[in-house]
Amino acid sequence: MRRKTAQACLFTGLLATLPILSLRALADDKVALIYRATKGQVMRYSGGGTLGLELGGQKQTMEIKETSKTTVTEVGSDGSITYETVNETRELTVAGQKVPDSQSKKPTKIVIKSDGTLMTYDEGEQKEQGDSNVSVRLRTSSHPIFVSKAVGVGDKWTVELKADEKLGTVDAKAEFEVVSFGKIKGIDSVKVKEIYKESSGSSPLTVKSVYDIEISSGDAILRESEIENLSLGEQAPTANGKLSGERTEGSPFTGKIVATSVKKDEKKKDDKKGKKDDKKAVEPPKSTETKPADPPKKDEKKEKTIDETVKDYEKIPGLFTLYKKKESGRETVYMEIKESQLDKLHLLQATMATGTSGRAVAGNPINDLVFKFCKIQEDKLYLVTPNIAFRAKEGTPISRSLKRSFPDAYLDSFKIEAKQEDRKSLLINMTDFFKGDISQVSQTFAGGGGLFGGGGIPYSLDREKTFISAWKNFPENLTVETNYHFAGSGRSSGLGVSSDQLADPRSIPLKVIYNLWELKDTAYKPRLADSRVGYFTTDYQTFDVDDKADSTKRFILRWNLEKKDPKEALSEPKKPIVFWLDNAIPMQYRTAVSEGILMWNKALEKIGIKNGIQVKQMPDNADWDTADMRYNTIRWVSSPDSGYAVALFRANPLTGEIVNASITVDSNFVRYIKLEKKENVNPASYWQWQDRKPEPFANKNAQKCEYGEGMMEQGWFGATALSMLAPEMGISNEEYLHQYLREVVVHEMGHIMGLRHNFIGSTLHDDKQLADPKLLNEEGVTASVMEYGPFNVYALKHKDVPFYSSTIGPYDLWAIQYGYVPVEGTMEAEVSALKKIASRTNEPGLAYQSDEHADSFDPAVTRFDLGKDSLNYWEKNLEISRLLMNSLGSRLPLQGDSYVDFTRGFSYSLGSASRAGSQIGRYIGGLHFGRNFKGDPGEKPMLAPIDGDTQRRALMSLAKNILAENAFVIPKEYLVELTTDPYSGFAGFNSFPVKDQVASIQRSAVNYLFSPGVLSRISNNEFKTKDFRKALTLPEVFTATRKAVWSELEGKRNIGVLHRELQRAYLDALFGMVLSSGASMPNDAKMLAWHELKQVRKSLELAGMAKDYDTYTRLHLEDSAMKINRVLDAKLTISTGASGVARPLTLADLLGGKTGE
Repeated sequence: MRRKTAQACLFTGLLATLPILSLRALADDKVALIYRATKGQVMRYSGGGTLGLELGGQKQTMEIKETSKTTVTEVGSDGSITYETVNETRELTVAGQKVPDSQSKKPTKIVIKSDGTLMTYDEGEQKEQGDSNVSVRLRTSSHPIFVSKAVGVGDKWTVELKADEKLGTVDAKAEFEVVSFGKIKGIDSVKVKEIYKESSGSSPLTVKSVYDIEISSGDAILRESEIENLSLGEQAPTANGKLSGERTEGSPFTGKIVATSVKKDEKKKDDKKGKKDDKKAVEPPKSTETKPADPPKKDEKKEKTIDETVKDYEKIPGLFTLYKKKESGRETVYMEIKESQLDKLHLLQATMATGTSGRAVAGNPINDLVFKFCKIQEDKLYLVTPNIAFRAKEGTPISRSLKRSFPDAYLDSFKIEAKQEDRKSLLINMTDFFKGDISQVSQTFAGGGGLFGGGGIPYSLDREKTFISAWKNFPENLTVETNYHFAGSGRSSGLGVSSDQLADPRSIPLKVIYNLWELKDTAYKPRLADSRVGYFTTDYQTFDVDDKADSTKRFILRWNLEKKDPKEALSEPKKPIVFWLDNAIPMQYRTAVSEGILMWNKALEKIGIKNGIQVKQMPDNADWDTADMRYNTIRWVSSPDSGYAVALFRANPLTGEIVNASITVDSNFVRYIKLEKKENVNPASYWQWQDRKPEPFANKNAQKCEYGEGMMEQGWFGATALSMLAPEMGISNEEYLHQYLREVVVHEMGHIMGLRHNFIGSTLHDDKQLADPKLLNEEGVTASVMEYGPFNVYALKHKDVPFYSSTIGPYDLWAIQYGYVPVEGTMEAEVSALKKIASRTNEPGLAYQSDEHADSFDPAVTRFDLGKDSLNYWEKNLEISRLLMNSLGSRLPLQGDSYVDFTRGFSYSLGSASRAGSQIGRYIGGLHFGRNFKGDPGEKPMLAPIDGDTQRRALMSLAKNILAENAFVIPKEYLVELTTDPYSGFAGFNSFPVKDQVASIQRSAVNYLFSPGVLSRISNNEFKTKDFRKALTLPEVFTATRKAVWSELEGKRNIGVLHRELQRAYLDALFGMVLSSGASMPNDAKMLAWHELKQVRKSLELAGMAKDYDTYTRLHLEDSAMKINRVLDAKLTISTGASGVARPLTLADLLGGKTGE
């Protein structure tokens, strides 16, 4: 609380009570300085600045904007002056995050003597214990105290200030100097500078200030201060930085000064008397009489026009005419806004042009801001962000309610510097706008955890090294290139940007490109979404209708592709989608990238649009950047980590029209064979998310595409399988890589077209069809390239069968038809035709399921699966993984190569086998989702249990391939050839506990089968099935699992180490069910667990009679029997209360009352 209060009042202490003093002199006179005021006068001040905050080695930047109102409430006969100051507006941001305004709205009462000595400082509320008195210290440091003698240009004086515990001030010294006389804003003024230094306290403050003071009133018109070492309180940061302020309205004094100037002959005497500084505490002069002021003369000075204001500036015409001038190293930029451009919506996009390969990646969007310039005050323009999430027709009664309930946001304001009546234009200063944090770019480097970071290395915006490198103005848009600099402590907390990626961890230069244009009203017609077809959407809540349960309107995101000639069956579009290939893409990959983009023309041609997508090559000497949103680009970036690809598109949030886009591909994507995962991944982790709840998916987030690492695994798996299991096919690495990269690009280009993932698209073809080259080259390996398409294992040993899709699939054709086919009439009129298209959802290949259902309890909705019978695919995948593992020794490493390659192959093979087993397990207790509407042809159930025989097949496969005693047979010679990469550092150290890894896979499988979610779904599926005799039952699952886990008991064989670990895990799972009092586990499962423990105990008793067991087996059987007996014979007890003594559970306890009730 103290920290927030200190921050909130920080600027108030500087701004609210600007120094008030009185001077009356010509430049060659000396004058006596004195504070003067007239009761009832009101002044307003505005100001701002930037402070660097440091705490515990972490740094952040605080930006301040504030306005205040000060009223003169009393002028004493002794010359003392009483003020009341209240803040009118305040905006504080720390690391780009707005800080709530927690300061009291009560006025601050200030009383000073006529020389400026502070007498009273009352903030109107009780101070907290330990308060650092920030406000009063700042007030004292920024208000001059004057001597009683007259002073002139070059005169200096020093004031020693004594600590005052009541006021909250500390010992300090203030040195002053009169610099010059002049005019500010046409007002006679004097410039005074001050150096203030505290000489006591744990954190002495230093403030250097320069004041331009109005001669007639003594008020500071302008002020600039440099703050050093300002402590904001106990356990709070220290602040350093610059603040400035100006008076915007009023003056404290309206009277006339009587006899205060010093004549020239008296000045000579003063010069002889006082060459040295007066360091004594000074006595204030007597009150100076005043007489009523003369009526103010009317200011007949004509305000400057825009043309007069910028007459010597460079003019840059365009969307908004710019005027630029560089003087004394400082660039000033004005923007001319026509009054006709006010209240018009504009879109400001911020995109990273460079990055750090970690938190910031070249090409990534930072922020898209819809705004309009509004003239809310006569002398200011506001940058207003409209609240577009809630809408109603303008002019209706309900629209008035929305304006009251869902306000717009004010993100910035600009003083109107000049006007041009003949052009109906206004001029504002944009010098610092694009160097600030309007895009919230600082959040990228702010670190985490609280106000001052804590989650990674925090970096703060360094304004001194931030500059604008280019202004490019065009008739339709304005492009600004800003070179930001972020400064850090250089000390890593172990997270965030790695110092290995930076030349020096204290410095992050970052280039950001801003693109600004007007969101003009066009002929574009928004298209309503349908949940049967997967498009990203822009949504809003409409208040125009009251008769619908769902008041949300959803527009799909798509490009505006209109035919040049609507009458032609096949016509080119008026404006095609043009994609530019980054000149950084290696030559050998450009063909594959281009093919992936152009594949989508097949879908557009089916609806009559020819050459809707075009590809061009970015010249090597291009004068534009891939982050320039005037160009749709596919860029090639590099990072030290695993590869990724991401589609980045921007749409008009009002209509859903995509206005520009880009695709980013990491160069590591083509290095799949030599790349290891960043961290060693436990193969058992594939089972840990099997029983999770479906995660909600923000359908606006096109970047939630986790294609990268999984696709690289597929790339490695396919390339390794081809080289080891089908070398006779003679597939070159170049040919394989071409198909692989093209698959990645066509998937991301699908996102660019507006499409979401479709994770049921892999279920189109059966095993035989997946080996048919003619069929696959016509229809694709999957029904949709928006699936995460795996390596086609059925292509092994089959000539000309594609490993990845060579064309888009039937779902893609259908989805593009829904989104882009021209339909006559209004948006509402085309709904009927669109519903007819969407109603085909049950046709083969047109099913749609996306991220919200992926990898949950519908095994058909899965990433990287393949085939109409995906259970068969995972069994085949498991078989190939074993073959790869067993053949590794004869293939890797190559002569002269490191065993790191062999180790990588072993790890991937084991992980692939575990993943395949986990996917087989999903069939047990599984259900199938549906999306069709009532009346759709071939209507299917919305949520139907998987066929019981299919579930039994999965259970038997799991028992055989994962739980069986010989499920994992690894050649012993492999286990001594595993090694770590000697160049990976300590992070790569691994002793390769293979036994523990395999045991964890089997343990995870048992825990999955006996998890509450799986058992509950099995039980519910039994209940849902019409013929219960066909359903997979809980007893079947328990019995099959026991037989697989305890298979040695029937033959009285010795039990190996892996199965001993598995049997312990099995017992632990059953013990947990038996002893659990939780409601998540089905009661029938608890009952069956009790029964199974008795069955195992009986088998242990029979098996224990054998005499040929080894020591491990004999002791293991005895240990298992002992544990089972303890659990089965355990008595459930409860506490008696305060005594803590346990007693047996009674019937009364079960009934919930006391005995006799």
